[in-house]
Amino acid sequence: MKYDPHKSSIGDLDANIIALLVYLIPMLLGFINSTFESLAFLIPLLVFFMEKKSEFVIFHAANSLAFFGITCILSLISSLLNLPLIMVTWIGNVLTFGLFSGFVAIIYVVLGIFFALVSILLFGCEIYSLIKGYQYEEVDLPVIRILTRFILSLHKS
Repeated sequence: MKYDPHKSSIGDLDANIIALLVYLIPMLLGFINSTFESLAFLIPLLVFFMEKKSEFVIFHAANSLAFFGITCILSLISSLLNLPLIMVTWIGNVLTFGLFSGFVAIIYVVLGIFFALVSILLFGCEIYSLIKGYQYEEVDLPVIRILTRFILSLHKS
């Protein structure tokens, strides 16, 4: 959906600038430091609740929150998968005198490649959303759409 250029209620800036910033600032904070990355969701969250008149800005803030949520879920899954693999590797090496470690190493590599590809895909989708937001357009990405619509339903209730 394409919107006509309009102003946001936040700082009386153009709505496309705010839409661009809800993606760009959290990305830049994530590149600077992991502590800042943990707090990066605050930018789109503040915009989500502070915006009063632009549905376009609210949509992009919700979309940015959805990206952050999916990134957190993938990070959690990755961490939860790594812990048992570390334990299995340690126990397997002790019990089998190292014969088991090659198989676990293959699993590590496959999971690492999988999560790297998913992360690159998410980053590309976020860049695409940033560009479309600057062009006054909504983005309808398949998996992100579900979470974005859920977040938007919370705003309306």
